[in-house]
This record gives sequence, structure tokens and C-alpha cells, in this order.
Amino acid sequence: MTTSPDSSGIPPVSAGPLVRRLAEIGLILTRRVAVLAVLTVRAVLSGRRARTWLLDTITELGPAFIKVAQMLSTRADLLPPRHCRTLAALHETVLPIPARELAPVLERALGPETTRALVVTADHGGTPVASGSIACVYRATLPDRRDVAVKVRRPGIETTLRIDLTIMRRLGGVLKHVPGLRGVPIAEIMTQLGDAVYAQLDFDAERRNLASLRENLVEYKAVRVPEVNDELCTDDVLVMEFLPGLRRRSPDEMTEADRTEAVLTALHAVYQMHFHDGLVHCDLHPGNLALSDVDGNGALDALVANQWENSVLLRNRAPNAGNAAYLRLLRPGAAGGWVDAIGAEVDHEINGETKRAQLYPTNGHAGASGPEVQLALPKGEPTEATITWRDGNGVHQSTVDVQPGHHTVKLDGTAVLR
Repeated sequence: MTTSPDSSGIPPVSAGPLVRRLAEIGLILTRRVAVLAVLTVRAVLSGRRARTWLLDTITELGPAFIKVAQMLSTRADLLPPRHCRTLAALHETVLPIPARELAPVLERALGPETTRALVVTADHGGTPVASGSIACVYRATLPDRRDVAVKVRRPGIETTLRIDLTIMRRLGGVLKHVPGLRGVPIAEIMTQLGDAVYAQLDFDAERRNLASLRENLVEYKAVRVPEVNDELCTDDVLVMEFLPGLRRRSPDEMTEADRTEAVLTALHAVYQMHFHDGLVHCDLHPGNLALSDVDGNGALDALVANQWENSVLLRNRAPNAGNAAYLRLLRPGAAGGWVDAIGAEVDHEINGETKRAQLYPTNGHAGASGPEVQLALPKGEPTEATITWRDGNGVHQSTVDVQPGHHTVKLDGTAVLR
């Protein structure tokens, strides 16, 4: 499904704030370009200075630009690796919330008494343990002596993001008409990026997703998701379990065995999210993925989780609907009975070309999903389908003859079509 530039989930912004912000952005860019020109004339624009200039420019432009740049830093499919490495530095260089603004935010959210306890006991006099473009995380101790991580949304960030993301979206609508960029869905990309960034303001959704993610991954002992303190969470503050011993490491600091173990741990968790639960952590940049020194296993510091929206599978049941086979794929459930065989694949041949269908979670994936896979049969003739699936005993493959219509296939060592 494509998203048109006008279908953004960001609330509209009036012309006045947009014009004022555009003027501010223009002044910032003019000043930063002047700095670049001076460095170039003096012939001191080394690669390092150029990277510093770029990072300083993005930082001065504000949180929306920082967040989009951070997201792009993980997209080696869109940018050269060296540019991704440069932008990745923004995960480490975001300035914290000024101390004078922190206490008022906490007092409005938690009340004066709880705030005094958190601020007094915060490490290093209130210095954050992590600083992001949308929020900062502080370590604190509750009155019952439990250490917690307090994630505080930046004051005024909602208005700032709404204006800047609207500007980016409209800029994308202009750039798509540039001759060299025609055919590139810039407007759609900017709309989707903007919606993804704006959604991170919803701390209540983040709280719910954290709780669900923790429950879903409870069997993965090497993956730790912090427990949320629901009673202290508000629209501006998230309070959760503090996980000690987390730090970021460069690959050079780790042995090959440790790197392999860390990657496999993360991949197993991601597989569980995608193909079993349908609740997926969609922001696994270096700021959200850390390793624990406690037991040497990977620890997933989940700060953002995004659930696929419920999608609708539309099926034409008219007599002239065309020729197709619908396969309901089931496997034995852990608690007995039969459950959807999520991840199972079906290969069949159409006009000499092999086509593959896969069963995805029913709460949405790849545009439209349902409890069945659909095989097109252009001539209305039977087809031979090869089904591949995985269970606790390994990978299995079985071939069945499929007629047009609706069928149930039970996968228990072999495929039985009913």
C-alpha cells in the first residue's frame, strides 16, 4: 500500500508557524554554508572537518532533522556506508534536556513529591544516561530503593516535530518534480519517515508495546526487555526497570565468537517478533541495541516497538471471481489442537515460472494478510504445490496436489490436504 503525501498522520500546521520556521531554517543554513565556504577557502576542509560540519548543521536544525538522519544512518541500502557511519554519530552527540527544564516536566507528570525523590537520587545530579532527539533517559531510585530508568519527553517537542515534519513532507512534494528525481517516491518516503518519527511521541503506545514485547520474549533468556512501572507512566514520562551493565561496543572490542552469538541472539528475537507475534521492534539502531556485561549475553534495550496495523484481506466470492486455491495451513499447537503454521511457504508453478506464497501473521504483513495462502490458477486446473515448514524437529517439505477452492492442510511431519 502506498501512502500519498496528503495522508500523513501528523496534525495540520497553520501557515504562520511554518513561515517563521522556514525563515529560521534558512538563516541556519545560510550561516552553516558560510562556515563551509570559509573552511573551503582556507583549504582546511578535511574529511573529518566535513563530517563535523554536517553533524553540527543537522544538530542545529533540530530534533526532527536529527531523528530522520538517525533513521537514515541504518539504511545502507539508501546511503553509502561511509555516510551511514557519519550519521550514526548522532546517536551519541544529542544534547540533554537543560536541567532547568527537567524538574517542571517531572512535576507536571509525577507530582512534586515523587519528582523530588527522583531528582535527588538521580545519578550525577541529574545527568542523563542516554540522550535522544525526542527524549532523555535518567537513572533514578524510587522510595522503595528500586533503580529505575526514567524516560522524559523533551518539552515542546510535539509542536517542533509537527512543524518540521510538515516542512519535510512538503519539500518532498516539491522535489519529486525535479527532473533527476522523477520516478523516485520522495514525497511518499518523507511522509512515511515523518509518520514514523511522530509516532514515537506516543508514550502510552510505547508503554503497551514494551509490556507486550517483554511478555512475547520471556522465553529468550539472553534477551532482556525492561519491565514498565505502569503507575508512574504518563504522556510525558515513562518509568521502567533499569538494566545495569549495558554499553555499546565496537566490533573490534569483541571476539568473533561473541559477535556471532550477539547477532544470532538478536536474529532469533527478531524472527520471533516477525513470524510468531506480529509485534516488531522497528527502531533497532545502535542507540536501542546494547550488550550486557552481566552475563555476556545480548540484551535488547527496547525503547520503541511498533505493531503492524490490522489489515484486511478482501476476497472476491462471486461465481466469476477467477480461479484460485486457498490453503489454510495448520501445525500442532504447543498446548494441543492446531494453530496457524506461520512462516510456512508454498511453491507452485504458473506458466513455467515458480511462484512462492508464505503464511504471515493475521494482524498484518506485506500489505494484506489472512489465515490462508492464495495460489493463482489461471487455467482453473489442478496444480502441484510444495510446502516447506519448520518445527521443533527441523525443516520439512511435502508435495500435495491442489484443486481450485478452499482447503485445509495439516502439517504434522507430512502435509495432509483435506
